Amino acid sequence: MEGIEAFADRKILRTIKKNSVIAYDLSDILKDSAKKIENIGKVFDGSKRQKGNGFFVHGVGVGGLIWRLRLHDGNKNFLPQIRKEILEKIIALTKKFDPILALDRGNDDGKLFEYLLEKSVKFIIRLNKNRNIIIEETGEVLSIEVLKPGRYKILIPSDDTKQRKKPEYKKYILIVWKNKKFKTPMRLLCSSDMNAFSSSEIIGFYLERWGLENSFKHVKQGLDLERIRVLKFKKFQNLVSLMHLCTLLSDFLLKKLKDNMKNFLHVSLNQLFIAYQKFKKNYCRTTNPHSFLVFLRTIFPEFCVHRKFPKPKSQTSLLYLLNQKLKLS
Repeated sequence: MEGIEAFADRKILRTIKKNSVIAYDLSDILKDSAKKIENIGKVFDGSKRQKGNGFFVHGVGVGGLIWRLRLHDGNKNFLPQIRKEILEKIIALTKKFDPILALDRGNDDGKLFEYLLEKSVKFIIRLNKNRNIIIEETGEVLSIEVLKPGRYKILIPSDDTKQRKKPEYKKYILIVWKNKKFKTPMRLLCSSDMNAFSSSEIIGFYLERWGLENSFKHVKQGLDLERIRVLKFKKFQNLVSLMHLCTLLSDFLLKKLKDNMKNFLHVSLNQLFIAYQKFKKNYCRTTNPHSFLVFLRTIFPEFCVHRKFPKPKSQTSLLYLLNQKLKLS
């Protein structure tokens, strides 16, 4: 796992720029039909809106790439502990880029807010509707559920206020955004140093976080992560790390294919891209990481495991073998 994360650090840090959005998300892997897996616990499936047996996975993404994909061991650590450990490493690596952290409402945690403020990190966190805040201008205490769409300067009591003789308050920005696509308004808490950005820019930054959710969905569907049966937790943890590596390699290869088609630098890459374009006609209409991952999964088991077709002796024979496997003549 450590080696794969180090590889991800080297590759992804090259893509980060000033104000890049780095998303953290706690996802899940359901294993309802495999209750005997070691260390399995209860998780909440957001898509089905119900609880089931499985594992939590800590994910970090930037620019459509999965930077971290770490299986959580609930027998050893609490979720906030691993979240802090991961964020601490990411913050240290990206400090010079001054990125923006984007987190969903599962991270509505006063201790997390203060930790990020101490680290001088710009962040956007979606809040739950039951949080109370203080309007800075009037001092009025309100539930964010009653606030109308708009932008507010707010105060939130420090997490250790009860231990102090004099209460301490932290300053934040709150954006309440209503859209027809959502049943309820989206309530975004931002660090005060995000004041230089407009409300629409901040909303746009937060919406980039959904790229991580889509990427993880592609991993689960494209590599059948929820259907694989491994009884030992350590083996399953290693498997998740290997799938993380496969996803990274697939994304980097797709980018190289796109760049190669513009400059025509490598013949075999051109042949692979042509085969992928033919594969898409029967699978989807767009070039995207998910379809490319399914394409690679389709061709490589035969080449690398079963050896049904002979290893190509030259670059010119690669397209022929791909056509044989995929029936793309």
